[in-house]
Amino acid sequence: MPTVAEVVNLYPIALYLASTDIPKKGLSSGGNDITLPEKIYSIGESVLYRYNQDPTDETLIDTANFLYAIMGKYGTRAMAVTGTGGVVAHTSTAQVADPYIFIVSATSFIPTGGISKIITAFIGYNLSFSRGGIEQSNITTEPTYYTWNKQSGLFTCTEAFEGELFIIAAI
Repeated sequence: MPTVAEVVNLYPIALYLASTDIPKKGLSSGGNDITLPEKIYSIGESVLYRYNQDPTDETLIDTANFLYAIMGKYGTRAMAVTGTGGVVAHTSTAQVADPYIFIVSATSFIPTGGISKIITAFIGYNLSFSRGGIEQSNITTEPTYYTWNKQSGLFTCTEAFEGELFIIAAI
């Protein structure tokens, strides 16, 4: 079982993996819970908040174990991504920046009503954008398309609405 600190580091990756995997499989995917990304986010943020307040809090162990259990296969895959789950063959020494995972609000990374952001940490990379747990398209004829300029770092999307889950990741 991973430590509390490891679970705190794993949950954003598991959240991203679940958010991009579940919509691909749909409701008939053999029992996948389409609300899993929201559950991982809510519990993960609670564990992270408590961990930042007092990393020695003994109640964190059970809560982190519960979070890890909720993450399921996505937690295991996150361990492979971070290299904490065994040996992972690395093909590059470049460090990809962490994804931006947030609920849209007036003060979020892209605020309510926002349509663009320069993301300097992702310059040179391709981009994956998930909105409300659904992978978005960069085809401009789609209603919720986005654009990404990997040279300038300019990201644009249709208007961000209060309460939406956004995941923007360099790939």
